[in-house]
Amino acid sequence: MKTTLWLIAVLIVGINQAHGSSETVLWNFQSSGGGPAFPYYNSLSSDASGNLYGVTSEGGAFESGSVFKMSPDGKGGWTKTVIFSFPNDGSTWPIGGLALDSAGNLYGVSAEGGKNDTGYVYKLSPNSSGTWSETVIHAFGKCCSKGPDGIEPFAGVVVDSQGHLYGTTTEGGANGFGTIYELSPTTSGAWTETILHSFAYLTEGRYPSSPLLLDAAGNLYGTAAQGGIINYACYVGCGSVFKVVHSGSTWTLDVLHLFNGSDGQYPRYSGVVMDKAGNLYGSAEAGGIIQGGAYGVGAVWELAYSAAQNTYNIQVLHDFPMGGIADGVDLLAGVTLDSQGNIFGTTSEGGAYDGGIVFELTKGTNGWTEKILHSFTTGADGWSPSGSLVLINGNVFGMTEGGGTQDDGLVFEITP
Repeated sequence: MKTTLWLIAVLIVGINQAHGSSETVLWNFQSSGGGPAFPYYNSLSSDASGNLYGVTSEGGAFESGSVFKMSPDGKGGWTKTVIFSFPNDGSTWPIGGLALDSAGNLYGVSAEGGKNDTGYVYKLSPNSSGTWSETVIHAFGKCCSKGPDGIEPFAGVVVDSQGHLYGTTTEGGANGFGTIYELSPTTSGAWTETILHSFAYLTEGRYPSSPLLLDAAGNLYGTAAQGGIINYACYVGCGSVFKVVHSGSTWTLDVLHLFNGSDGQYPRYSGVVMDKAGNLYGSAEAGGIIQGGAYGVGAVWELAYSAAQNTYNIQVLHDFPMGGIADGVDLLAGVTLDSQGNIFGTTSEGGAYDGGIVFELTKGTNGWTEKILHSFTTGADGWSPSGSLVLINGNVFGMTEGGGTQDDGLVFEITP
């Protein structure tokens, strides 16, 4: 049996090499000495100059998390800097990706901490000295009864051209099932929160834990990890895809799709991306193809947009089959599109060594074909890739939650 598994692994590695993909570890995280560590469900962000920014939930000078920057050094390498360490107050849990505004400020969230220990939104501003200053711009409401404010944000924010921020909380709000909020800057330097929507469990979903997408018209798109259709596979509801339409001062939530398990379930930490035609793409942690009466272990899907009818129809582009050693298991991050419409993503487990994979889906005349660009070994090259991927000049950048020289996670680059 061991010989068989070894041969399968060798074949998979051969397939990866046939695709021409290779992995380079750019930064081995190390919490000792103030370095970053453990980017749980966190994604990289990039600016127009090709700099990368990220958040780790541990590490930093006080072992409570960090924000880091990686800049190309012009020699094929990277200059790596921890630009902020979260204080050791016992209640901080930085999570999610970072948003950048036109002035170079960074915005992010902590799922815990703040005045009520239910999470907060922060701003990091660069100083002329090269340091960064943190400002808490909103602390969420009290736990845990239903109330106007949300609690526990598990995804970062997006910023519009006016400097307004938009995000979600996994709980709280009028119904207790999560919110969509807006934070608006004022001339005094303070920020004003507006709750744009409180989720209704069975009809709209609950536990929105993914980043939002902001389109050119100012509408928001996202997913709720639970709620909606409840069946034997999804006893807390399979989750939903939604759009929040902005018209004047009014925001209205439209449910674009309720998952049923066979088309995916639990889009946790997985937002959506949009192509030029308005089609939406995303992933689901579980569900998909049915094998032996059981659902699969994840799916990548498309909501095809009909402009004539203003409707969306779901199509599963790839199912991750249960027990398939060559393929991945458990999608805990969204997907990324390149300019050709190819889809890139990760699974947190599975692959040749059960450490997760990076995959690419390409569309051909017979549908979509998967390429496994890398299978993580659970060792020096990392394991359990975390967060969505960033594409720069055709190369793929991401992070893993563990592995590397110190088993604290790492930043990787894959050349397809």
